[in-house]
Amino acid sequence: MVTLSFNQVDTALNRKIYDNNNVRSNTLQNPANLKRIEGQAASGISEVDKAYDYAGDVYNFYMAYHNRDSLNGAGMALISTTRYCPISTSISCPYVNAFWNGAQMVYGDGMVVDDVVGHEMTHGVTSFTSRLFYYYQSGAINEAFSDIWGEWIDQTNGKGDDSTGVKWLLGEDLPASVGVIRSMSNPPAYGDPDRMTSTNYTCDPYEEDNGGVHTNSGVANKAAYLITDGSTFNGKTVTGLGIAKAAHIFYKAQTSLLTSASDYLDLYNALQQACSLLVGTNGITTADCTQVKNALDAVEMNQQPAGCAALEAPVCTTGVPIDLFKDDLENPASGKWASSTLSGSNYWFYPQNPNSLYLDATYATSGVTNFWGYNYDGAASYAIAMTSSVALPAGSTPYLHFKHAYGFDDDSYGAYDGGVVEYSTNGGATWTDATALFTHNGYNGTIYSEYGNPLAGRQAFVRESNGYISSRLNLSSLAGQSVRFRFRIGTDNSVDDYGWFIDDVRIYTCATSLPNKTYLPFVQR
Repeated sequence: MVTLSFNQVDTALNRKIYDNNNVRSNTLQNPANLKRIEGQAASGISEVDKAYDYAGDVYNFYMAYHNRDSLNGAGMALISTTRYCPISTSISCPYVNAFWNGAQMVYGDGMVVDDVVGHEMTHGVTSFTSRLFYYYQSGAINEAFSDIWGEWIDQTNGKGDDSTGVKWLLGEDLPASVGVIRSMSNPPAYGDPDRMTSTNYTCDPYEEDNGGVHTNSGVANKAAYLITDGSTFNGKTVTGLGIAKAAHIFYKAQTSLLTSASDYLDLYNALQQACSLLVGTNGITTADCTQVKNALDAVEMNQQPAGCAALEAPVCTTGVPIDLFKDDLENPASGKWASSTLSGSNYWFYPQNPNSLYLDATYATSGVTNFWGYNYDGAASYAIAMTSSVALPAGSTPYLHFKHAYGFDDDSYGAYDGGVVEYSTNGGATWTDATALFTHNGYNGTIYSEYGNPLAGRQAFVRESNGYISSRLNLSSLAGQSVRFRFRIGTDNSVDDYGWFIDDVRIYTCATSLPNKTYLPFVQR
């Protein structure tokens, strides 16, 4: 008989709620404003107690459906600050917004409602899993994931109005002065696209919304609604799977199958792969996977929006690639690359984190590492170059192929900063612009000739790429020589921007078939 026992399992749920009481401050965790911690009775402050309760709802959903212990999966404290007002008087107080700052949730007065809390906390989950970069399509998927889990939590926590008319609205419980933010069942009702070819899809060329991250989330939101509840849309009839199955499928894609630069085509493939991998678990069947595909096809997730389509360069037009040099950039200690200052300062970072800008610059098409060249707000030129040359076979047709995304300082009048590709055939002693070698997705403009940019007047990658693209260069004119490449940025004396992200660099030839291999005889040992 057991006469004495101790529960040695710590309470995993750990909530801390601060309240700034609409006093302007940039301090989010003032000890004097800590109003409620885990296990304490209600504070009597409505916003504090709602933040406490809804944070518990979000934690419990992730634990129940995904066995996830808090946002980082390892029990991190769930810290919130309510009734926040920024120190800047240019922003209204009470503050009409909410955000995840990388470490905690922050809410303006009246913004603590269950789907908003689920939304902001899911940004935290994303930052610890796929790390979807908050830019163009990857940012739209990031926003959509937050909407999707926020709404699933809203519909399952037994609080608020979940009737048919408001069931798929984001922010239906917000104050009337704020109102509903988005509709997942009918995104166009609030100006958002419900399919990739919708006229509501925005290219956001001036990055007013980081590439349309809030608006363009409508595509994935509509897909999640169809997968969960089912409906007929755009010629496709979808039988809904319910929240439990849908949540497992989306979570598998979110945590295992996407990279920080994933776009909608990647999500289209990842959700189908996730469903296939989960068949036989949680009641998921192959028939369910058919419904997932129906929903994704209904929102045209495998298509690109007109006018802002991702530009993809082929690797080989015919044949298969034979690599002479290939680097997915996952090993910064390899010594294959070195950055340098040509004038002014050097703002290339490899790996991309940590960096002096305190930005998580993870924006990778494979793995978790990429080059990042920040668009500095001063006159400068800086490059990242191969440290060794690659011999190009005489008489061959070699290619350089790389993936990249850029956002350089520009306005309607001019393109002020930009990036170029240069090559050297003498071990880096001198460099030549590679503009004549591009076959696909070369330079798209000219750098403005004033304001001190060292590359002024040169053709370059300028303005915005609208997310990741790929470019290809034909190196046949260099065949028989040894060559190395560098990526160079030129900036003028004012205004910064994201800069240049690069991943998956390769030099190769294209063969009609893979070369024959010589195999040694098997010897039994």
